[in-house]
Amino acid sequence: MNVDRTPVYSKQKSRSRKRVAVDFLLDYGYGLQLARGMNRYRSLHPETSFQRVHIRKVSKLDRDSIQGAIGHFYDESQWDAMHAFGVPFVISVSNRSRFQPWAKWIPDDREIGRVAARYFLRKNYRNFAVISIEEFCYGEERLAGFLEVLADQGIHQVRHASPPLRNLLELGDLPLPLALFVTSDAVAVNVITHLHHAGYNVPEDVAVLGVDDDEVVAPFSDVPLSSVQLPLEEIGFDVCAAMEEMIRTKQAHQDTRLYAPLGVVERRSTESLAVQDPLVRKFQSYVETHIGNIKDVREIADALFVHSRTLDRKFLTVMGMSPTDWLQRRRVEYAEKLFKETDYTVAYVAELSGLVTPVRLYRAFKKLSRPLPSVLRREIKRG
Repeated sequence: MNVDRTPVYSKQKSRSRKRVAVDFLLDYGYGLQLARGMNRYRSLHPETSFQRVHIRKVSKLDRDSIQGAIGHFYDESQWDAMHAFGVPFVISVSNRSRFQPWAKWIPDDREIGRVAARYFLRKNYRNFAVISIEEFCYGEERLAGFLEVLADQGIHQVRHASPPLRNLLELGDLPLPLALFVTSDAVAVNVITHLHHAGYNVPEDVAVLGVDDDEVVAPFSDVPLSSVQLPLEEIGFDVCAAMEEMIRTKQAHQDTRLYAPLGVVERRSTESLAVQDPLVRKFQSYVETHIGNIKDVREIADALFVHSRTLDRKFLTVMGMSPTDWLQRRRVEYAEKLFKETDYTVAYVAELSGLVTPVRLYRAFKKLSRPLPSVLRREIKRG
C-alpha cells in the first residue's frame, strides 16, 4: 500500500503559490542570460513557481493553474494559444517582431546600433558595412541606429547586406580598413570565418563587432569577438517582479520598456585602431600571429619583403612611433591580458608574449607605467 507522506502544510503552500509559464529558448546566450536574472529573482521570492513549458503544449490540467506567462512571444499563433488557454497576464522578452498585444520588455535595439557606430568612430574608422537579419525587427532597428549616427557625421555610404553568407563578403571594392557591424553574434562568428577564407585579416583589414555578448556562440569564433553587451539579466529579473505585481493587483501591463545596452565588450576582433596604410596593417597582423616568436622588427620586415628603414619611416608617419616601440607596447598589452585571464607564471607569460624573461617583462611594464602582474591579479580577485 502506497502512503502519501507529503506533509499537509507543503500541500497547502503549493496550492497558494503563483505559477508562471516560462517559454523561451536556451540555445543562445540571450535566453541563458534572461534565465539567470529570473533565477536570481526566484531565489529571493520562492513563493512564485516558474515552470518552463512550450505555451502551445501546456496540458489541459495545467492551463487553469497558470496565472501568467513570460517568454519569446512574437507572433499571432502564440497570442491565439494564450488567449485560448485564458492566460491573463503576459510579458514578452522578444525583440523579433512589432506584433504587441502584450507587455514587451526588451533591449533598446536602435540605441544598440548607435553605440556600435560611436564605438567605431572613436577608433577612427571611416569605411563602414552592416550585416543584419532583416526578417526580425531587431535587425532593422539596430541598422537604423547605426546609420543615424553615421549620417550625423556626414557618412552616408554604408554597404548593407543580409544573409545568406555567400552574399555578404563582396568587399573587394570597399576601401580598407573596414568597420563591419553584424547585428547578431551568431552571424558574426560565421562572418569572421568567411573573411579569413577570403584572405582578410581581422581586425587589421576588417574589424567585426557583434551584438549579445553571446557565451554560447562566441567560443567558436576564429578571433575573439567584440560585442555590444545587453542588460538581459536585469530584464529577466525585472519581468519577474512585474509579473508578480500583475498577478497580485490583477492589472495587466501592455507597455514597452526599452533597456539601454551596457556598452561594448572589446576583444580581438576590433582591438586595433583604424590604420589606412596597408603596410602598417600587415605589420600589425604579423605581430598578432607570431608575437611570442618574433625576435626583432628586422625579422618582420624580411617576412613582409620590405627594407627595415622603409618600415621605420612608414610606421613613424602613420602611428607616430617606431615599429620597435609599437611591438614592445603590444607585447606588454598581450602579457597584461594573459595575467588577467590565466594563472600562468610570470616566466611563462614572458615567454608567450615574447618578452623572454621575467626581468625584461618587469622592465617593459615599468617603462610603460603599467601595473605590475601582482597588482593586476589582486585587482582581478577584488573584482
